Amino acid sequence: ASGSNHGDVSSSSTSSNTPKEFVDYAGNGTVRLPLDYTGHNFWTDGIEQVTLYQTIDGDTAHFTTKQKNSKGDTILKSRFYGIDTPESTGKVQPWGKPASKYTSEILEKANKNGTIVVSSPQSVYAAPSPDSTGSRYVSLIWVNETVKNAPLASLKLLNLMIVQDGYSWVKNVSDIPEYVDTFYAAENQAKER
Repeated sequence: ASGSNHGDVSSSSTSSNTPKEFVDYAGNGTVRLPLDYTGHNFWTDGIEQVTLYQTIDGDTAHFTTKQKNSKGDTILKSRFYGIDTPESTGKVQPWGKPASKYTSEILEKANKNGTIVVSSPQSVYAAPSPDSTGSRYVSLIWVNETVKNAPLASLKLLNLMIVQDGYSWVKNVSDIPEYVDTFYAAENQAKER
């Protein structure tokens, strides 16, 4: 890309700078769910196929698990790992409502016609730890919007999709070092576009 005007920021609505070809980081196979979800329980293994209970905002949702946790609950409160969308509840921030709508639409499609898998940001089967609230779990949300009980290779990481499509910035992805570069590449691409 030598010779392009990388520093040229213009307020005009037309520009000779065409963005680079869009890279689908969430769908190109570089980010894959490393553990099989079949027959696993989130509360003991850190991974499970779930159903959508309720979308809260752009980076938080509640899911129903098949198994109960030690308190007898089947509601998994998830805060999406590695991202931080603008707020759409309480003090509403710019882009908060669109981020929430984006997340909700994908989760609703996957819930109705496809697959939702929630996993902890860990590479082994292990019981997850709640976040600082004590009742919420920082999670990776894997979706396929059209295939029930989807094969691992067809699941996309919703957390990354949200960044890639410009609804969130990256926030602390140190627990998934194999995906750090991809998350930041997706964020930079979203900023450019």
